[in-house]
Amino acid sequence: MVAAASGRLARLLSNGRLIALGFACYGVGFLATWFVPDSLAAAGALVIVGAGIGLLLPTVDAAVSNRVEADYRAGAFSLRNSTTFSGWAAGPVTFAGLAAAGGVEYGDLLLAAALVAFGAALLAFLSNK
Repeated sequence: MVAAASGRLARLLSNGRLIALGFACYGVGFLATWFVPDSLAAAGALVIVGAGIGLLLPTVDAAVSNRVEADYRAGAFSLRNSTTFSGWAAGPVTFAGLAAAGGVEYGDLLLAAALVAFGAALLAFLSNK
C-alpha cells in the first residue's frame, strides 16, 4: 500500500527525503519490535518496517533511473536487484547466526539495527534536499 502511494509522496518530497523517511520507518519498526511484549505487537511493529520497504524500493528505483544514463540503466537495476535480493536472502541467516554463534541477544541486534537505520535516515536527510 505504501509503495503504491509513493508516487503521490514523490510530488511532495524529494527522493532523498523519501529515502530518509524509509530508513526512519525501519528504525522505528526495529525499535518498536525491541520494546514490544508479545508476538502480536511485534507483528504490528513489523508493519512499520514494511512501510519503510514500501517507501524505499520505488524511491531507490526512481533515484537510479534519474541518475544513471539510459545506456547503463539496465545494468544499474540489475545490480540493485542483486544486492536487494542478496540482502533478503542473507539478512535473516546473518541475524540469527550472529545471535546464536556470537552470543548476542536478539534484542541487542534489533536495537543495533534500529540505530543503524536511524543513522542511515539522518545521513540521507542531511545529504539531500
